[in-house]
Amino acid sequence: MLTGLILLLGLVLAVAALLLLGFGTKSEGPAEAVARVLEVLPRTQCRKCGYAGCEPYAAALADGRASIERCLPGGEPVAAALAALLGQERPRDIAWHEPPHIVIDENACIGCARCLVVCPVDAILGAPRQLHAILADWCTGCALCVPVCPVDCILAGSALPDRQTWRWPMPRWPGPSLPGQLR
Repeated sequence: MLTGLILLLGLVLAVAALLLLGFGTKSEGPAEAVARVLEVLPRTQCRKCGYAGCEPYAAALADGRASIERCLPGGEPVAAALAALLGQERPRDIAWHEPPHIVIDENACIGCARCLVVCPVDAILGAPRQLHAILADWCTGCALCVPVCPVDCILAGSALPDRQTWRWPMPRWPGPSLPGQLR
């Protein structure tokens, strides 16, 4: 009997607390919706979605102004998570592609450090007037560094060469041309 009374009193107190604190009556505001969407996005700030960064894209998604398949670094897993979060149908006919591999031509890099400033994930190592290098594990392939390079030494490709595909460049003869010799 005493146990039943304690359970009933606990239930009454729980319901009163919910009513007094307003749980279940508040609707989610726009800031909370943007925060929930932002938790799913990779936050690389690559601008491949067409927005200035992940937060404006999250706001557009929360408002229903953007489609869920625009996050290229996130790919299919992020699109599926966004579909579940926003209650939309998961896109099925999209051919997700791997982001391009970014490499720096060591012979052409002048160390201007312009690429360091624009990289949103700090995947470029280097300092002014020093050779720069890309951290392949950190690079998202956004290619924001490619257009800012004044000597075009940053290259975006579909795949890096490996042992089977890489070939030595044909060396040039440093001396004068001999008759019948190709240069």
